[in-house]
Amino acid sequence: MKEEIFKGREERMRSRLITEFPYQSVDLQAFKRTCQAAPKYVQKEMLRAVKPYITWSEGGSITEGDVAVCRLKSSVARYNRDQVRVTVGLKMLPAPIEEALVGREAGDYFEVQAEGGVVSVTVFEVQKKMVPEPADFMIEALGIPGIATVEAYRAHLFSEWKNEDFLKHGYEALEHLITQVVSNSELLIREEDWQAHVDWELGRVQCIAKAEGLILEQMTEKEFAGRIPVKTYDGLVALLQKGAWRGCALGLLGKALAERDGYKVNEDQYQTYLKERAQAVSMTWEAYGEACCPYECFEDIMYQHYFHQKAEEYIKQMIYTEE
Repeated sequence: MKEEIFKGREERMRSRLITEFPYQSVDLQAFKRTCQAAPKYVQKEMLRAVKPYITWSEGGSITEGDVAVCRLKSSVARYNRDQVRVTVGLKMLPAPIEEALVGREAGDYFEVQAEGGVVSVTVFEVQKKMVPEPADFMIEALGIPGIATVEAYRAHLFSEWKNEDFLKHGYEALEHLITQVVSNSELLIREEDWQAHVDWELGRVQCIAKAEGLILEQMTEKEFAGRIPVKTYDGLVALLQKGAWRGCALGLLGKALAERDGYKVNEDQYQTYLKERAQAVSMTWEAYGEACCPYECFEDIMYQHYFHQKAEEYIKQMIYTEE
């Protein structure tokens, strides 16, 4: 069965990549990202790792993060409190009061102007937060596969930050790279293969519409709203036709990359994909199957995905630096 599927694709898909413009040749200088926010993210997440090892001691001058036990007295009713525990820096009290607490010690008395009037503050107790430096044993205790040192965890966190930032700001760089690669590569795309892409997408959308009790060809503007950015069935066909050539191109480019890397799509992946997609649209995978995603459609999707994956990895490498 598997051999017949592969044979069928080779007979039907006759488009080919003649010359390839390497994605590594695309200039991404205009999309360089500053990483000023990365150290804050790394520091915040590193603090989570050391949190179980934080200790407290009494006495000393108040710094941000310490707990101060105080009495507040004022002609303003909301500031009259016999005893309050304040974690300095968390904005539990108005800013002028918390700012005035920094540097104070147990036994200190001072007055500060807050909104509405003067507040008298007596410091009863100071509990200092003792945050240890990160150590390898703390990182190992997190149980992250392959990460057991502070250095490795910092690199992992920086990679996480890049991924999050890329989701927000990487689209334009990715689109630029794809446009450059596709326009500078030489591709022979057959009309029947272009049409196959359109038919695959129509079949997939038709299956989903049917599962929701809709007839795709008869869907109204209201029924399309929130699902697909078109108003009519004809508009949907036009949208799919517009994207089909690029889909063909990325499938060919991705396949070339995959072959060089030794990556191959297989039947097991196909079955897993069908089950996941069917579950996502509340269908049985048998019903979803060939009607919604023939094997050659899945194979092309995977090669397009492979190209996107390699392109994103390259972009992140080129536009982000730790400096």
